[in-house]
Amino acid sequence: MDKDHSRTILIAPLDWGLGHASRCIPIIQFLLGIGHSVVIASSGQALLMLQKRFPDLRFIELPSYRVRYRFRDPVFNFLWMSPWVLWAVWKERQIVRRVVREYGVNLVISDNRLGCYTKKVPSVYMTHQLQFAFRQKWLSKLAAFLHLLWYKNYDEVWIPDNEHEPKIAGELSQPRFKGQYRYLGPLSQLSKLEEGITFQAMVILSGPEPSRTNLEYKLVEQLKAKEGKYLIVRGLPQLSETPWQEDGLQFYNFMGPEQLSTAIAQTALVICRSGYSSIMDLMFLGKSAILIPTPGQPEQEYLARYHQETPGFRSQKQATLDLKSDLKAEHFPVSQRQVKHNLPEVAQWIDDLC
Repeated sequence: MDKDHSRTILIAPLDWGLGHASRCIPIIQFLLGIGHSVVIASSGQALLMLQKRFPDLRFIELPSYRVRYRFRDPVFNFLWMSPWVLWAVWKERQIVRRVVREYGVNLVISDNRLGCYTKKVPSVYMTHQLQFAFRQKWLSKLAAFLHLLWYKNYDEVWIPDNEHEPKIAGELSQPRFKGQYRYLGPLSQLSKLEEGITFQAMVILSGPEPSRTNLEYKLVEQLKAKEGKYLIVRGLPQLSETPWQEDGLQFYNFMGPEQLSTAIAQTALVICRSGYSSIMDLMFLGKSAILIPTPGQPEQEYLARYHQETPGFRSQKQATLDLKSDLKAEHFPVSQRQVKHNLPEVAQWIDDLC
């Protein structure tokens, strides 16, 4: 790219687990590959993961949204988290204004961070969740409207899903309101490698505490009682990268994209959260999986139900988790899926905006 057309782009993923940060990785790689400069702003484990993946880039720390699911009722969770989230949104708005000025940023791309926009330069909001899946329909409609009030501050909305069927997010990625929407297609940071099965199953943990730790305890306890080789990736990038073995299980605190791609190629079955980015990775790789939604998170509960009908996927609830049944991949036949992203079009989208 000609230097005159090179831009400085701020990427700001939410720290709600690692999914938002991981699906930003292919976008960051693409932008760097076509000659743009990238500044990354995030918090918590998402920030740590991206610092490990792109050590030469510039990083800005934003306030964490401190997502915690303390209650079974999502309404109580929403009310309990709202004050802190609103403070974090106000704070990140101040930080983004300063960063845009100091770093000469030409474009902001926010992955589900509500306050990472500015009127000084074009701002893009990236999300797959334009509708919500609360059991109460009135609450789903209210949440979608409140979400709109925030993302209408952005110039465009980019959706990491297929524009037409089959949709990975189901009805969640279908716009309810008018706006400027562009479909990125599914995004994955992983590479599809030739398979050579070593592990009977692989656990990939992620998401907010204490649900992540509670699920780890349950899975480890049940897998220790089963024959076979199992791999546990704990999703804790802040801890040591040195793996260890315990009662026949192999543990890693964290894996980068290359290591994770290799490990998934060597496993017959994946056990993970029904997070949207995880499902995109699984569909890209054509891998069978048991999906376990985070308790109290309606989006993951909806995606687990929605993909119960998708070949290769089954779901279980964390409270009643039971791995006594056989964990053989042939019990989870996967259909051939065509997964294609639209990243080459992003270059033109940026030119249109800037």
